[in-house]
Amino acid sequence: MKILLHICCANCAVYPAGSLRSEGHQLAGFWFNPNIHPYQEYRSRLDSLKKMGDKWRLDIIYSGGYDPAEFFEMLETADSLNGPITSRESVTPSPERCG
Repeated sequence: MKILLHICCANCAVYPAGSLRSEGHQLAGFWFNPNIHPYQEYRSRLDSLKKMGDKWRLDIIYSGGYDPAEFFEMLETADSLNGPITSRESVTPSPERCG
């Protein structure tokens, strides 16, 4: 089966990509992460994924760029339409997963 896997970073992709490949699936990655902030974190995840893609010979589609203003604007719009989704101040980063 052909599978397109959304990937937030190489660390989170290792297990599912390896597992899906070992099951015989044809795998491609998809990078679209306008929600990753600050820029250093965005760049670190993108660079690590590019290295993984090269090492694993994994085709990856890269979509979008770093535009946090657009992402935060979308959050504000969603908040005004539906009420607050979450308080960004209360969200703790998870470096053990995506670091």
